[in-house]
Amino acid sequence: MRNQKLRARLGVALTALAVFLVVAGLLAVTSWASLPKADAHEEGTVDATAHDATGEKNGGLDVLFIGDSEAYSAFSPLEMWGESGFASRVIASHGQRLPYGYTLLREALATSSPRVVVIETNSVYSSFSTLDPSLRFLQDHVPIFEYHDRWKRILTRDLAKSDNSRAYLRGFVVNTEVKPARNVDYMARTREVSVVPRENQEYLRLMVDYCRAHGATPVLVSTPSTVNWSTPRHNGIARLSRRMRVDYIDLNRGRHKVGIDWRTDTRDRGDHLNLSGATKVSRELSALLSRRYGLPDHRGDPTYATWEEDLDRYRDAVGE
Repeated sequence: MRNQKLRARLGVALTALAVFLVVAGLLAVTSWASLPKADAHEEGTVDATAHDATGEKNGGLDVLFIGDSEAYSAFSPLEMWGESGFASRVIASHGQRLPYGYTLLREALATSSPRVVVIETNSVYSSFSTLDPSLRFLQDHVPIFEYHDRWKRILTRDLAKSDNSRAYLRGFVVNTEVKPARNVDYMARTREVSVVPRENQEYLRLMVDYCRAHGATPVLVSTPSTVNWSTPRHNGIARLSRRMRVDYIDLNRGRHKVGIDWRTDTRDRGDHLNLSGATKVSRELSALLSRRYGLPDHRGDPTYATWEEDLDRYRDAVGE
């Protein structure tokens, strides 16, 4: 009787193990098959422009920009190339939270070695739920949970990784709409401090430490926005940057303030910059980053020939 019970328990355990192995195998195969074969939207990549750092093949990157829509609306890598000659890319996405930013940072630094990583600070204040880190971990390690709707795109030819994707704007989003802002006195003096949530501080610390461990200098930058930025937020980031010993550049005030005309340089009443505002920010910031961090000027280097080609294309597109 005892032997029969033992055999029964062993049978249940072996059945459970077999089911687990089958499920794990199916997840592994479907996750591999569902991965986009290139970092482009048509290939099914989630936030394709945010993943494009893995597609930079012609010369290395000098600067990475990470953040939400404030970042991809303000930082133009091609404008910066034309001004200062360093290679950069924006890995930003709409409503980006720090757990996702940390994923994109690790993904980017696996294939590139930038000297500087700029973290736009609006996302530092963006709250996320306690479940977000766990969900992010699951999506990072079992891709089928992130690319579950990509099966409709999978074809036989898709099973070999493609290598021909290169978004020429390198993460910047061009928008020429003009909707003037009304609240132009958004940076009034005050000692009030908007404290960054503790969980956000922890993720920012992870990102800062990861940058340093990979030889990159982390820099916090606040882009001009009458809707999303304020003096209390400036004070909060300034305090946090001192604690973490990270450089902080606020383009809304002080000696680094960019001369934004809120009648003409915003596309949605001060929330985001338009092309005109982004051009001003990119020119000012490119000069500052080049000077402060000794970034190289690759103009004329044949390794970066595609940058010159794309700059011509960009200028034709924006009418410069």
